[in-house]
Amino acid sequence: MHRRLHLAAHDPRTRLDDGNLDQFLLAVEGGSHFVYVVWRAQSERPVSALELELQAEVDKYVTCLLTMWTQNGTPPEGLRGRLFERFTLAPGVAEEERDRYLAANANARTYAGTLEERFVAKNCIADMLAELRRFYRLGAQEKLAHIAKAA
Repeated sequence: MHRRLHLAAHDPRTRLDDGNLDQFLLAVEGGSHFVYVVWRAQSERPVSALELELQAEVDKYVTCLLTMWTQNGTPPEGLRGRLFERFTLAPGVAEEERDRYLAANANARTYAGTLEERFVAKNCIADMLAELRRFYRLGAQEKLAHIAKAA
């Protein structure tokens, strides 16, 4: 089934679960890439492929976290594992692309863990959103350094 039709029939705004999560993640990733490239271009700042993938991984995590939290009244359990540990790459992915995806995934997993510890566990959503806005404005190397420092 076409992605848009599937999400229309299984609206993630009503219920985000295993039945529509993969299609939702694809949509969020595409939107993340588009918005980030436009924002960087408007700022006349370059963007690397790793930076683009890392930001998309963080955006997917946070979008799912906040959507599920709103729907269920509590933060979703196991989301970080579902997104960053139980995944498969498409067959035939070139080695350079594979390495980039795995690096983005590993760094986003680490960052998500710090978000959970610093903000989610303490129910500090406003502070988390402020942190995410700061993170969004960083370049690739700054993002990686920020993650390493926070870990």
